[in-house]
Amino acid sequence: AKKQGRTAPNAVSLALGFVAAASMVLLPGLPSGHPAGGSFGGPAFAEEAQAAAAAVAPDAEHQILGEVLRLVDDHFLDLNNKEGVKDSLTRHTYNGVKWADVRAQLDKKPLKDRGETYKQIKGALKKLGDRYTRFVDPEQFAKLTKYDITGVGLLLVERNGIIYVGAPPLVGSTGQEAGLLKDDKVVKIDGKSTEGLSPFEAIEALQAGPLGSQVLLEVSRAGGPSQPFSVERKISVEDPVSSSLVTTKTGRKVGYMKMKEFNAGSRRGIANAVMELEKDGAIDDLVLDLRGNPGGVLEGAFQVSGIFMEEGKDASRKTLVYVVDHNGEEEIVRLKTKSTQDTVTPLIILMDSKSASASEVLAGSLRDNCRALVAAPSNSYGKGVIQGAFPLSDGSGVIVTVAKYLTPKHTEINGVGVPYDIKLDLGRNPTKALQNGKLDFTAVDAKLAACVPPEDPSATPMPGSMKGGREGQS
Repeated sequence: AKKQGRTAPNAVSLALGFVAAASMVLLPGLPSGHPAGGSFGGPAFAEEAQAAAAAVAPDAEHQILGEVLRLVDDHFLDLNNKEGVKDSLTRHTYNGVKWADVRAQLDKKPLKDRGETYKQIKGALKKLGDRYTRFVDPEQFAKLTKYDITGVGLLLVERNGIIYVGAPPLVGSTGQEAGLLKDDKVVKIDGKSTEGLSPFEAIEALQAGPLGSQVLLEVSRAGGPSQPFSVERKISVEDPVSSSLVTTKTGRKVGYMKMKEFNAGSRRGIANAVMELEKDGAIDDLVLDLRGNPGGVLEGAFQVSGIFMEEGKDASRKTLVYVVDHNGEEEIVRLKTKSTQDTVTPLIILMDSKSASASEVLAGSLRDNCRALVAAPSNSYGKGVIQGAFPLSDGSGVIVTVAKYLTPKHTEINGVGVPYDIKLDLGRNPTKALQNGKLDFTAVDAKLAACVPPEDPSATPMPGSMKGGREGQS
């Protein structure tokens, strides 16, 4: 099944709406009072789970264990099933392991202390056979707050065009101290309406001030009148972009940009770099260096794409990426931008085997839409999956793989990487290599001219289902 627009199930919607490092998203966990014997899914499975829960009362240790097992069953994307991810969900069987059996075994197991509980959680997660799904103890999970790029500890999500606080503020954050709550409606940020903003744009507004300054939020709670909240900005976001103008030995002017990671400053950094490089007139080519860039904020890849591509009209807007969730449903993420700057200057993206995640989403999007070529010595890393970081009731958490990406031409990223168009390694001094003519820009122009963009998926059905991917056609 394929979804048009951004209305995918909870995990994917939040994955696209929140920003955190390594394409990881902070998702709300279960309430602290959630019963360990709660239902995992459909009626048949619920009966099994309830019968198993009756054998052992859900004490504090089994409650935490139950939270983990339910989160896996609610969100885990099983890429090990040859029949497809939806088959795993339907049968509640992951990596060949029946999850009700895991639950029944662990419900009967005495858990003498929290250390034993954590040990059993790790053992259960290991059965999933997923390198990215793992348990995180409270101390480690607290360190994930360093990925709070809002500076105020808030997860912002968009629902029907309105910005909300999507989960309880991070523990110890200024958002929590100010009294903000999950599901608060954010009406204004520093006096400016949030209407029509994406979560990423709202986060940029939160950051529009120096470290230690106050940001004033107008918040409506439970449908009531707006009330002000003054919140201190605790962190600032480093500009991940550096740039320089290079003149080749043939006199060609090349704007070189290096982006070391994707954070909430990526779009602003690239936009400023393009503006600075082009301030004295047109340049011949742009080079975006993503070598060694491990990824980061997923929405940052979407925003940077918008600097170099026009969004098109209505349903024919350019596809940036497909997101496949644990139901096997696809969501088409389309380009929507207010910040297009340069849609014509030839663009070359430098990558290597360490370019991963959001780097691959950006490169795949620009490459498939015929806006850029990839120059690299090999395919990129091949991390095409999204993780959710779910807090548990005792302050620990689990990191769970919840979705995967496909490029606009419907090709896999995970385990494959983005292929290169030009085999090239510019070494440790790329600007000098560019000056010396190591990159053949004439070949770049010819390859871009010959590129064929993807067909509009809303008009043409895509090919049949793939391993671990979509189930059927739209």
